[in-house]
Amino acid sequence: MDLRGLRYFYEVATQGGFTRAAEVLHVTQPTISKMIRQLEENLGMRLLVRTHHSVQLTEAGKLLFRHSKEILRQVATLKSEVDGLRGVVTGELRLAIPPPLAGGRFLTHELGKFNRLHPAVGLKVREVGGLAVWDGILSGEWDIGISRPTINDPRFGYLRLFHEQIDLVVPADHRLAGQQIGMAEIGEERLVLFPEAFVVADRFLDACRSAGLTPHIACTSGQWEFLLGLVEAGVGLSPMPRYLQRHLDPRRLAQARLQPDIHYELGLAWRADLPLCRAAECFLALVREELVAGDTPLLSPLNRLMPP
Repeated sequence: MDLRGLRYFYEVATQGGFTRAAEVLHVTQPTISKMIRQLEENLGMRLLVRTHHSVQLTEAGKLLFRHSKEILRQVATLKSEVDGLRGVVTGELRLAIPPPLAGGRFLTHELGKFNRLHPAVGLKVREVGGLAVWDGILSGEWDIGISRPTINDPRFGYLRLFHEQIDLVVPADHRLAGQQIGMAEIGEERLVLFPEAFVVADRFLDACRSAGLTPHIACTSGQWEFLLGLVEAGVGLSPMPRYLQRHLDPRRLAQARLQPDIHYELGLAWRADLPLCRAAECFLALVREELVAGDTPLLSPLNRLMPP
């Protein structure tokens, strides 16, 4: 069986079509079609059925897809281990970052340094809501993800990066601007916030439930710039971590400090019950070294490092 054909088949099935698979693989659609036809000829069975907007897997295709991820993972692991014997780190580092962090310079210094040290490693970074990261790590989609700490789950390893406070962002002329308020004072205020899969929203809604408050949610979005724009436009108030509040224009937006304080923590998470690929091991080691050194621009310009 041709491994390249298997990889192309896997991406078509995963992406739901040839167009997106071609973008991910950086090859043409005819090339993918040719390789999958050869794979079908070698197996003697049809694997895919094209529709107008997507593809459907045949029974044989479903069977191959179930096994293809593990086959490709084992091949990548074998190649990485062989390269390790030569002192070269290869393969791919797959990293999931929450969209609010991806909008800044989060980990860019570390990823740049990693790239200089290990130029043969490909980087795959995708924006994923903080709570959804765990499922992606468990399924093998991601090597490392940025998330809050798991609770009593030995399947995960965790390295704390920072600890943040959540405030309520309000229009500059709002009655709550500059005030220290309890959750009850939010009352019937309309709110705009991140989706529940995001750690910030999860922590804020937990605080609402603890206070017996049913929040009036006017809008949810994964884009913090859009949420701030909605606050400025008077659509609603928004719970925001302080590292995003550096973008506030004091002429238009202000903060109200919530009491009791609402904190949340983020760090690197990975599977601890399975061997990591060599690239992921090297990246974790690099971040640990940067944290211990204490002078890293990690999270710059936040400068809110926590000791490991």
